[in-house]
Amino acid sequence: MERFYTVTDVELACCDSATRSSTTRLGFALLLKTYQRLGYFVTSEQVPNAIAEHVASSMGEPYDRENLRQYDVSQARRKHLSAVREFLAVKPFGDDGKALMRQTFAEAALTKEDVIDIINIGIETLVRHRYELPAFDTLLREARIERIATNQALYTQIHDALGDAGRIFLDKLFVVGDDPRRVSPWNDIKQDAAKPTIDGMRDLVERYDRLTELACHADLLKTIPVIKIKQWALEGNSLDASFERSLAFMLENCQRQSEWLTLKGKGKIALTVDDLDWIPEKWWKLVTGEFKRDVVPTRINRRQFEVCVCLQMVRELKSGDLCVIGSDAYSDHRNELVPMDECERTRADYGEKVGLPVESSAFIKHIRSLLTESAQQADKTFQDNPYFKIVDGRPKLGRQEKKETPSGFKQLDDALRRKLDGMGLSLLDVLADTMKWIGWGKHFGPLSGHQGKLLEADRRKILTVFAYGTGLGPTQIAKNQCASSVVRQSTPSYDGETGSRYLYDD
Repeated sequence: MERFYTVTDVELACCDSATRSSTTRLGFALLLKTYQRLGYFVTSEQVPNAIAEHVASSMGEPYDRENLRQYDVSQARRKHLSAVREFLAVKPFGDDGKALMRQTFAEAALTKEDVIDIINIGIETLVRHRYELPAFDTLLREARIERIATNQALYTQIHDALGDAGRIFLDKLFVVGDDPRRVSPWNDIKQDAAKPTIDGMRDLVERYDRLTELACHADLLKTIPVIKIKQWALEGNSLDASFERSLAFMLENCQRQSEWLTLKGKGKIALTVDDLDWIPEKWWKLVTGEFKRDVVPTRINRRQFEVCVCLQMVRELKSGDLCVIGSDAYSDHRNELVPMDECERTRADYGEKVGLPVESSAFIKHIRSLLTESAQQADKTFQDNPYFKIVDGRPKLGRQEKKETPSGFKQLDDALRRKLDGMGLSLLDVLADTMKWIGWGKHFGPLSGHQGKLLEADRRKILTVFAYGTGLGPTQIAKNQCASSVVRQSTPSYDGETGSRYLYDD
């Protein structure tokens, strides 16, 4: 905090030239320092006391919260906004800023699908062009609008390019029709290729011709960004709700011992005849015990049904219609890299944003200069480091001396431990409860303010605070095999209706 909110001599000179009294001087400094940190103006009421007191202390001014409240509604503050903008060379968020933001969001929506990523790119662009940041609701609303407009434009592009004949051709792939197997042509396309036997070769040739016929529309996707194609593939998941219910029904009854199960079941999930439409013809008698499909079954064979569901699940996984959450973490990292043609097209803009040269010779020269400056800085300051020594020509870092225990610390620690033990609580319980009560976890996340992407985010935040707050550190926590289990057991969940508290079991 000290590094970001300490007022420099140049900033003090600006305060002196723009203000007349000590009250307005402190208010001006808070406007200046909070804008430098946040990118937009806030009132003094929104500034935590600790930060306001530190700014006042660094300026040598008295801290009075009531005077600051009066400053927030004064005419002087309105004039100071212009003075701060002039000092920092920033522009208010007007029509030009809106146009730039919308253009940036539209360009980002072509290569990004997550609203969080689009907003972050917009913030970076506004900051780089020296604009104030608008309210987060404005960023969120405009990012969603531009993403929808971009996706709709791409949909329209594909729709128009297909033509009537192409659209009818693709629609027929998903129609079951009069096929006695009760499957669509798309289901046949998803199946694995036949073995290369004499009969299998005929199927392979037929399959090749069918796929070749489908490939006639592949050229329409060449102008579509790769990230959009992947997203559409996920959205176009053809796994129907009937199989999802069948899978849930199987899991709910997996502990039952009876040979037959009624479709109504004994749990929360019940099946209808329509939910069994996905069962192949060869499996119908084994699963339902009925020879014909026009006979309405009332029960299913538990073991045969489980095998049939698992077999169908394997097929769905192979075809990409079903996925395991988190399985992308084990995919080939090379498939996740940005294509080279996109790198060539966007590297100049990327280099401008991050402040790095993109030409090979200039990049090498830039990195060498950074390394040389770092080495020279280390040579100048290493003698001031009491823990660094050169022994027998080799550098060596000594152990950092342990700080003395503050007076009264042991008494406070013993009192706190006795109180927690008496209440049957641990530090993890305290962290979990306070996160639920005051929501301190909201301060951990993307700078855009949008919801993060971490799985089990609350547990990870609690574990991080516990690691650094107790002094164990992330390495020691990671070595503790029980750490994740402890957090799961100590993280409370709350019943929305009764408000009762219970713990997760590991």
